[in-house]
Amino acid sequence: MSAPGEAVITGVALLLIGFGVWVIYRHRLERLRERAASALAGYRPVAPLPLVTLRLGMTGPHVRYWQEHLRWLGYAVQVDGAFGAETLRATQAFQRRCGLADDGMVGPATWLFGHAPLRPHRRKG
Repeated sequence: MSAPGEAVITGVALLLIGFGVWVIYRHRLERLRERAASALAGYRPVAPLPLVTLRLGMTGPHVRYWQEHLRWLGYAVQVDGAFGAETLRATQAFQRRCGLADDGMVGPATWLFGHAPLRPHRRKG
C-alpha cells in the first residue's frame, strides 16, 4: 500500500496536468473562435425563407426584405417595398450571377440562392 504522502503528490500532479491541458485547449478554442469569426465576417445571418413568389408590381414586407438583401449583396436598389423596374433589373442581374433563369421572379430557387453563403458583390467605382 502506498503512503498517504504519495497519494497527495499523485493527486497534485494529476491536478497540474489537468490544468495544463485545460490551458492549452482553452487557447486553441479561443484561436478557433477568432478564425471562425473572421471567416464569417461579411456573411449575412440566414433568415427563414419566405414562401411567397415575388414579381413585378408586388408590394409589402417580403419585397422590402428582398430589396434589403439585394442592397446587402451590392445591388443598387431603393428599399421601398415596391417591386418595380429597379428591383426587377437587380433581381435579374442576381439570377444571372447565380446561373439561374433571369425571369425576374423571386421564387424558391432565387430565395435559396439569395440565402446561400455568398460574399457581398462589390460595386466597381
